[in-house]
Amino acid sequence: MKLTKVLQMSISSLISNKFRSFLSMLGMVIGIFSVILILCLGESIRNYAISKFVTIIGSKTLFLHSTGKYVSGVKSNQFKPIEFDDLRSILKEVKEIEMISPLVTSGKKLKYKDRNIDASVKGVDTTFFAMGENRLSSGRTFNHQELINLARVCVIGTEIKEDLFLFEEAEGKSIKIDGQDFLVLGIIKPNVFMGNDLEGKTVLTPYTTMMSKVTYTKDIYTAQLSGFEDADMTIARDKVMMLMRKRHKILADDPNDFGVKSISESIEQFNSFSRILTGGVFIIAAISLLVGGIGIMNIMLVTVMERTKEIGIRKALGARNRDILAQFLCESMVLAMFGSLLGTSMALGSLKIAGYFLDIPLSGVGIATIIAICFGSFIGIVFGFFPARRAASLDPIECLRHE
Repeated sequence: MKLTKVLQMSISSLISNKFRSFLSMLGMVIGIFSVILILCLGESIRNYAISKFVTIIGSKTLFLHSTGKYVSGVKSNQFKPIEFDDLRSILKEVKEIEMISPLVTSGKKLKYKDRNIDASVKGVDTTFFAMGENRLSSGRTFNHQELINLARVCVIGTEIKEDLFLFEEAEGKSIKIDGQDFLVLGIIKPNVFMGNDLEGKTVLTPYTTMMSKVTYTKDIYTAQLSGFEDADMTIARDKVMMLMRKRHKILADDPNDFGVKSISESIEQFNSFSRILTGGVFIIAAISLLVGGIGIMNIMLVTVMERTKEIGIRKALGARNRDILAQFLCESMVLAMFGSLLGTSMALGSLKIAGYFLDIPLSGVGIATIIAICFGSFIGIVFGFFPARRAASLDPIECLRHE
């Protein structure tokens, strides 16, 4: 029997029982909808988060940080600070590193007139502003002279500007950080992820000012290192680690009292976590596809029972077992495919709405759609084969006796 004829008969049979056909494919609709939505949203959010992360700190970035010292093989709560000589040596000897900025961070209360807000105050070098993309939306950064003069100057995030200054201009005005006046030089460019400005409540000020007038510390424990555009940051990381071990006089078998982490490691950790999370939810969603397949199988078994006499007549008129098998298998596939297409359409519409409200570009839609439709067809074949085979194996004489 020709495929077009089999397909025509299958569609005609399904249309004659519209409501039952719809109920049987409902599980497929929900399953495909869930799978596409989860895969695409997971991929889109992961890619967008990584792009925002890289935008802020740059793609060629290492973080050097102190860790607890080891005393007699036991890790203590004492941290060995990172010396300025360490940073100068890295800049001089590790050719892959272009810039370094100390990072001194503390949570502080900001005040302007009668308004106040809690914020993260970060002491950095002037080089910090050259790492990643342009950080300011207006105003200017502090310069080297202000850095060495311990000037009380800063740039602030957009949320701080909106909460403290409302509709006033912020540049050229002073805010109080921990009770001291700091001149606002500029506004940090908004970097919005899922409705939140990642640096909206951040203040950047010279690390010299931060250490001498805010945190009152002499030591630094974290630094951000930025490599040249063509630098291999894996090699740079290894060189920094070897140099730091040498400078800290760490013996061959002793653990480090510092850590060096690359942006690629952070991204890989984030990718691993998000993939595990997405995979777990995907498995749960895929179960609904199996439930949909079982629903199709049950409906097809009922259909075989109802059409037993029809099967007997067709066999008596010369229809072969494979013709009967093909027809019922085709009906099962059509149910699964229509369910897949309907679920896909609903998922794509929902993704557009989600992308609009979350303000993120969608990715992985094409691959997820292909996977879902192929999986849906596979479900139709697998769960439709048993009812189709049962129909094909029926005895025509017994079928004709069936009432």
